Amino acid sequence: ALKEEFGALFKRLYGDLREPQFDFLRDAFAQYLNHRLTAQCEDGGRVSSFPASDDKYISVIEARRLLKVSHKSILDLVKTGEIAFAIRNQDRSLRSLLRLADVEGVRSNYEQAVGSRELAKQLGVDHSAISQLVQEGLLRKKSRRTVDGYRAAKFDVHSARRLLDRT
Repeated sequence: ALKEEFGALFKRLYGDLREPQFDFLRDAFAQYLNHRLTAQCEDGGRVSSFPASDDKYISVIEARRLLKVSHKSILDLVKTGEIAFAIRNQDRSLRSLLRLADVEGVRSNYEQAVGSRELAKQLGVDHSAISQLVQEGLLRKKSRRTVDGYRAAKFDVHSARRLLDRT
């Protein structure tokens, strides 16, 4: 997409002008793309935090492996602002990177989530009560498309407990 949109500029920056003295141009281009993508996320009603420069970043592939999810699920997490993104120059090429702390946070939250039957058991309610709360939109699934394409719907026990306490 970037090669198509920026054509000759992209080809020059990342193909012809590979010497270190042109790093400042590549850095400026990456900064422009970060600002543009951040604005697009904010315009869409979603907030994706712009990570600080001292944060640790990992590649999209590494994040997929850590979370065991599909590429589409990673993009959904970025779009919803659950994982902050950055575009950076690495080894004189442009890379999409994700903030490691956010990826680990998502993984931790998902590991603590439980299936609907386990949730019903832990809360001491009938499974149909959980299904009813989901249908009414009161209880949200933590659904992520996994690498094998299977959708594993899980729920946050603490959120469900607070919801049941209110009703």
